[in-house]
Amino acid sequence: MHSQQRLNIIPGRYKRENDSVETADEALEKYLAATNSYDFNCVADVLIPDAIYSFGDATCAGIDQVRTYFERTWAASPDEVYWAENVEWIVYEEKSAVAVYTYIGGVL
Repeated sequence: MHSQQRLNIIPGRYKRENDSVETADEALEKYLAATNSYDFNCVADVLIPDAIYSFGDATCAGIDQVRTYFERTWAASPDEVYWAENVEWIVYEEKSAVAVYTYIGGVL
């Protein structure tokens, strides 16, 4: 699976008491690790409630629709691993960032 994704990241939003995520790069890595956990609660922890995702076959608005899509995808491909390539930071500021990247999933 290859798809072009655009992710708006707010680095400070991810910082919690015992969390050292400070930069947009770290926030993206945390998001990818959450995706590979196959536990949507981990993914939800790094998303805003009104997140909007555009996948190749669907657009999901809100955390409930995003959860349904992720969980259906994980169930259909339980051995798949996800990563980002060709990350291009369009905006990279202290309080917000926007990245465009190729999102890839496959069995390693």
